[in-house]
Parts: sequence; structure tokens; C-alpha cells
Amino acid sequence: MFWSEHALQHTLFGDGPVVVASDNLSELVRWAQQTFPHEESDLHRYMAFLTHESTQNFLGPMLIRRFGSIDDAKVPTLHWLEDVGSFETIARLTRDKDNDCTRITTRVRSVPDWYEIYNKSERCLQMKERAKEYWGKYMGSIHCSVNARHDYEVMHHSDYGRIGEGDEFRFLVPLCNDCHASVSARGPRIPAAAPEGVLKWL
Repeated sequence: MFWSEHALQHTLFGDGPVVVASDNLSELVRWAQQTFPHEESDLHRYMAFLTHESTQNFLGPMLIRRFGSIDDAKVPTLHWLEDVGSFETIARLTRDKDNDCTRITTRVRSVPDWYEIYNKSERCLQMKERAKEYWGKYMGSIHCSVNARHDYEVMHHSDYGRIGEGDEFRFLVPLCNDCHASVSARGPRIPAAAPEGVLKWL
């Protein structure tokens, strides 16, 4: 249905098909991590939630009515999850007939001042150079780590908690601008306060 094929089981009284999928969240998260190893952990959790049998049976019919098919609903629903922020909010919104998740779009998130300053620092530039060497050895030639057909255009911090640490370069991943915008919109937010390890570089 969402990210893998599931069986549809028709009910005895003809109330429509019921999805038969895994109901083990840890298995679904592990599957998402293996299928999309370079994506952020938030996306893996979203995929596990959306693939879960209960979610399929609850949200599936509404999404098909709204978007025409599950395939057409995938991207808007990921944006919707990012926007509403919690599963309780999602439940409330799905009960609101006036809510229209088609209005949800990927937004550019605001960047804290400390992060902009750090990105221009000599230290950050050195970390990006080390990351390019690191990925160059791994890939042979650097390209976008999400889509190998795209050129490398920007280094993305995959773990903001590692900024300022000695191995920070290991948590910089090469992306194209399009994939960077998509990953940044879905991934964890940059913390408002600078991590302790980065203060000496500001």
C-alpha cells in the first residue's frame, strides 16, 4: 500500500477490503532503514507508521478519496506528518472533515543564527573538506548520496548533535540541492541553541 505490497482481505459483510500488513513497528522501522539507509530517522518512523496495518486501515480510505490513489498520497502525507508533528494531532485532523492535507507543502525551515555563522567558519569549511575526502574514498567520485544520478552540490549535517566534535566530518553527507531541500524539510530541526561543542568555533 504505502511502501510495500500488502494483502487486501475482504470482510464477511462486504464493508470493503481490510489491509493485512505487519503490526510490528520495530520490524517496519528496520525495513525502512534497510530500504532507505541514507534518509533521516524521522522518515523511517513516518514510513513505519504509515505502513502499519492499523494506519493503513484507518487512513487508507480517506487518502484514496482525497488523492485518488495511495501512490498519489505518499508525498503529501509525509509533508502532512512533518507539519502536524504528533500522532495525536494527526488523529484529530483526520476527524476534522474541513481539514485539507492537500494544502500541506514542503516549507523552507528557518535556520538559527549560530548555524549560519558556523557554516561560514574556517572550522566548518575544514570539516566539509574532510568529508569530501572521506566520501571520495568511499564512492570513488562524489555524487548525491540519496540519488546517485544527481551531482554533489552541498554537504548536509545528518546529526546536528555532532557539530563541533572531532568526528563531525563523518556526519556530513553529500547531497544535490533538490534532495537537500527534501531531506531538510523532513529531517530533524536544527536546534535553536548551539550545541556545547560548537560554541568555541563561533
